[in-house]
Amino acid sequence: MDFKELRDEMKSQIEKGEKKRNHSKSDYIKFTKALINDANFTSYKIKGVDEDGKPVKEEIKPVQAFRKDIKKVLLDFGVDKQEAEKIMDDYKFKSTDSAYELTSEVLYQYLETGKKFGFMPKEDFNGSIFIDDVEADDDWQEYRIPSKPGEVTHSKRKAHKVLNRKSTCPNWLKEKK
Repeated sequence: MDFKELRDEMKSQIEKGEKKRNHSKSDYIKFTKALINDANFTSYKIKGVDEDGKPVKEEIKPVQAFRKDIKKVLLDFGVDKQEAEKIMDDYKFKSTDSAYELTSEVLYQYLETGKKFGFMPKEDFNGSIFIDDVEADDDWQEYRIPSKPGEVTHSKRKAHKVLNRKSTCPNWLKEKK
C-alpha cells in the first residue's frame, strides 16, 4: 500500500470510529516505511504571506532530501556517484523498525534542552511543542475517581516533566473588523 492510501485509510478508520486515536508503535513503523518508500512524496510549508495576506506555499520533498543525505553516506564510502543515485532512486526500505525510537528520542532530547519544536506551518495549522518541569506537590491532592462517582483518592506527585503545546489560529485565517 502506498503512503497516501495508508494515511487516508488510517484517518478514515479514526473518523468512522473503527479505530481509536491511540498510540500504536506498529502503525507508526508501517506509516514511516510507507512514507520513506514514497520517493516522490511532496508536501508544503507556508513560507510567509503575500501582499493580500494569503499564505504563500513552498513545495518540499522531505523524502528526497532524506535520500540525498543517505546518498552522501554512500559516496563517503566510495560508491560511485551514478550508482549511489540509482540506489537512492530505486531502493525500497524493508524495515523502519528504528523509526519510532529515533523519532521519540530526537524529539525528547531536543525538547529536554528547553527548546521548542515548531512544526512547519500549514494552511490551517500553526503549532509547537515543548517540555516543562513540574515541581513536586507539597501537600496531598484530592482527585476524583472517574470510574467511581463520588469516590476520591489522595496523592502527592514528585517532580516530573510534562509535554505542552502552543497552537494558534494562523494569522491568514483570522478576520478583523
